[in-house]
Amino acid sequence: MVLMRWMFVELGLDASLHINMDVIDDWICAIYRGYLPVPFHNYFHCFCVAQMTYAFVWMLQLKDMLQDLDILALIVAAISHDINHPGLNNTFQAVFCRSHKQHSNKQPQSSRHH
Repeated sequence: MVLMRWMFVELGLDASLHINMDVIDDWICAIYRGYLPVPFHNYFHCFCVAQMTYAFVWMLQLKDMLQDLDILALIVAAISHDINHPGLNNTFQAVFCRSHKQHSNKQPQSSRHH
């Protein structure tokens, strides 16, 4: 979790957006608790996606092209993109979760949480 925190600091988001890092620490802990112990869409996957997003920000020099609020949105989205994912694919959810359908069949089951 320390490395997740460091992304915000290293990108300068804490200073430029006046972010209280205690709030970020609490948020990262809540995110950690929200990821389920499933084989793939877990906290390790969350970290990999966040770290790759962070790397893209540096490698593509996005800090020169985007505002800090946009960078913050990228990092937050990368960290939280699969929170509470049940680890089931669309076929499984479509077959076994029909009673929970609330949306159009055009959208994949797993995307409805997003």
